[in-house]
Order: sequence, then C-alpha cells, then structure tokens
Amino acid sequence: VAHLAGKARKEKLQDALFGAVMGAVNGYLVVGTLWAYLDEARYPFPGIFYTPPADIAAGMARMMTWMPPYSLGEPGIYFAVIISFIFIIVVYI
Repeated sequence: VAHLAGKARKEKLQDALFGAVMGAVNGYLVVGTLWAYLDEARYPFPGIFYTPPADIAAGMARMMTWMPPYSLGEPGIYFAVIISFIFIIVVYI
C-alpha cells in the first residue's frame, strides 16, 4: 500500500505540473491573441484604453512581435491548434 501511495503522489505532481504548463501556454495563446488584435485595431474602445507614454508604447510595440498571430505565422498557428487539440484528446480520453 505504501508503494502505491508514493506512485499516486508522483502522478499528482506530474498532473499538476502538466496542468500548469498547459495553462500557461493556453493563457499565452488566448491573451496574446486578444492583445495583438486589439493593437491591430488601435484599441477601438474610447474611455477604456488610453495612449501610453512613449517609452511604454515602444516596449509594447516590441512585445507585439512575440504575440501568437505574429510569432507563429500562417502555417504555425494551424499546427499550434492541432497540437493543442491532440493534447486535449490524449489527456481527457
């Protein structure tokens, strides 16, 4: 019984780490995509988004190259979606 308890604890840790990594990747894809499209649309919500100072705007412009629609490109985004679905199928089935 003690051997099985150790194995269960190890599997819980693996599941937690895998969930954290997949959650971080998912958050990057969702938030990064929304932020990139908002930037491309020039933040079309007046009164909610304000023009940042020049140094912050320059940093945001550099960060936009790392957002999913721009960093993954045309074929890469499709592969990312396919790989995400494969992970979901493998984990939940």
